[in-house]
Amino acid sequence: MNNPSSTSKNKIVLINQATGYLFRDVANEFSKIYDEVILMTGSEMDPDELNKNIVVVPIYPYKKRSTVSRFISWIAGFSQLLFLVMFRYRGYELFISSNPPLATILPLFCKNRTSLLIYDVYPDGLVSGGFVSKDNFLFNIWSYLNKKAYAKTEQLISITGGMSKLLENYTENDKITLIPVWADRKIFNYQSNGVNRFKKKYGLENKFVVMYSGNMGKNHALESLVFVAENLRQQEDLHFVIAGEGWKKKLVKEMIENLNLKNCTILSYMPTDLFISSLYGIDVGVISLGEDTSKIAIPSKTFNLLAAGKPLLCFADKKSDLADLVAKCNVGETFAHHEIDEATEFVKTLSELSSSSQKKFSENAVIASKKYNYENAARIAELVFSLHQQPVKR
Repeated sequence: MNNPSSTSKNKIVLINQATGYLFRDVANEFSKIYDEVILMTGSEMDPDELNKNIVVVPIYPYKKRSTVSRFISWIAGFSQLLFLVMFRYRGYELFISSNPPLATILPLFCKNRTSLLIYDVYPDGLVSGGFVSKDNFLFNIWSYLNKKAYAKTEQLISITGGMSKLLENYTENDKITLIPVWADRKIFNYQSNGVNRFKKKYGLENKFVVMYSGNMGKNHALESLVFVAENLRQQEDLHFVIAGEGWKKKLVKEMIENLNLKNCTILSYMPTDLFISSLYGIDVGVISLGEDTSKIAIPSKTFNLLAAGKPLLCFADKKSDLADLVAKCNVGETFAHHEIDEATEFVKTLSELSSSSQKKFSENAVIASKKYNYENAARIAELVFSLHQQPVKR
């Protein structure tokens, strides 16, 4: 690695405590146009998936086992980042994701040129998650710090229209650029040998499978999905899978046990290969968000399900960005959390043999996934580069 005090023209530090495929793709694009790229992350990175000129600097990992562990990991990660930026990488440009959330106020403590990638807006995320109210001292002080930090930031990149509008509470809109997320390219490259490993592992070969996979936080309305499963408990060919971890997992597990639902399977997070196999093994993918959260967020899992050609069953606000995407691309249906019977009928219709609706939704999903592709990673890197340089020609 070059010495941070060297005179290399284009040096940038990328920050993401929990780096997944989205930020990995962005890092690889930055490495094509910057002389030196430092990736600070708490995730274990596969060196074969990163371009060779990216240097990984480990920081405290993101731990989401509980609310306490989550907050501790945020504070520990932020403390490390603050030290590294102030004392080791003062001459570097910064590209900071909102993970850990406190990282977005780093501009208050340094003079580095800074751009932000906002996955989640905080402290608003604490409100939608039911942790604090807007009258809370933490919310007000964090909001104040946001305004001060964003004033020192050159560019904010949001991933949904609702998020862009929310960010206008903290900064002027000409600093905000909307660039949607995209599907993991591994999904497009998936090759089957005729036997789906996921369905075989869990004995689901002859089942119509509806699956939710992801975080089970307070703002994920998974109870609605359990009630749909209860309505369809007599259909032996139908099975529901709920996979992941989070605050609401215990509640969901207890609901399934109390209702004695034999048509439900609870799983933990799956290894990447098995998860991708699951996307091709299921028949319907579920997106479930609290009403406030759904107005500003479209989970990346949405685009992975589309890439695998899966119809979407969504529980969210019907005026949300998610609902708009589903309707515009005609890839499924969105239901309010109380519309259990309507959601039940939707699943039942799709599960019928030779369902024309399922076929149409699947075809549209593949078409839609091509609109949200890897090129958006290049757009992000080029936008940040162009703030201080001549735009790169591709």
